[in-house]
Amino acid sequence: MVQKILAKIGSSPGIKTLIFILSVLISGILCSGFIAEITKEGILDWAIFYKTVTFWLLLGYSFVIYLYNRFIYRMEKSISKYLDENYCKAYIMNACLPEIAERYVK
Repeated sequence: MVQKILAKIGSSPGIKTLIFILSVLISGILCSGFIAEITKEGILDWAIFYKTVTFWLLLGYSFVIYLYNRFIYRMEKSISKYLDENYCKAYIMNACLPEIAERYVK
């Protein structure tokens, strides 16, 4: 189930764009909330930043964005291997020819 969702995300530019737009909106809201939470009487109180809920939400959200970007990078890197003609030939030789040889022998 998760693999199907990841494959759908990776193959759809529309879904990637939607995720990007949502990530910008969510990060903007979290950052605004964070600043509002550490502002006391018009002055930023950086001493309490780690005590705020929004700081930890931002930290968690940053980790989720990191995982998403790592997934996209790995997927695009695996696709770019097929741009190399030698890689494609080797892949065909390893993946397809043994199966064809087995069918021929039978």
